[in-house]
Amino acid sequence: HSVKFNKSRRLIAEPKGDGYRIMALITKDGPVFYTRNMNTEPYTSNLQFLARQLRKLPVGTTIDGELVRDEFNAVAQWRTEHLSDDDIAEMARDTVWMVFDIHDKRVKAGERLEERKKRLRKMVSDTENIMVVPSIKIKDEAHLYKIYEKAIDNGWEGLVVKDLDSLYHPGVRKDAWMKMKAFETRDGKVIGF
Repeated sequence: HSVKFNKSRRLIAEPKGDGYRIMALITKDGPVFYTRNMNTEPYTSNLQFLARQLRKLPVGTTIDGELVRDEFNAVAQWRTEHLSDDDIAEMARDTVWMVFDIHDKRVKAGERLEERKKRLRKMVSDTENIMVVPSIKIKDEAHLYKIYEKAIDNGWEGLVVKDLDSLYHPGVRKDAWMKMKAFETRDGKVIGF
């Protein structure tokens, strides 16, 4: 994808980890973790170490992020049913949830990314397992590619370039957010073997 620049468009870049998109909805019974496909289990059971760090958030808040581990294939272990407490503690040592957006039904409709980012930084703190993803305002195309090269050199999968005026669409890919990765991926459906 190429990023379109114009004087009216305000863009930021954020490092992209290689993991699973996981969102957390804060309910009266505690956080419920779910995937883009709305699968909640076994994530809600397995990610209680993250849930404990989110309990102070208001009911109705959704936190959006990427669950990453030292190796991409290791992230899949969080899908395992009935992990022991020892397994979870061991896996948590190299797991970080890179949070990048927040949504709250009580906040006015049409809240732009710029305001959501401010609210996210006020409500969620970096911990051993939670990282509020840093954002860099993009000046121009040359600046973007310099940041991209640095992200790749630092071991990130790439960048996500976001329009500061974009609205929140949970788990949906929109043109206001563009991935820049060192490789191209495609989704497909197995129709036979």
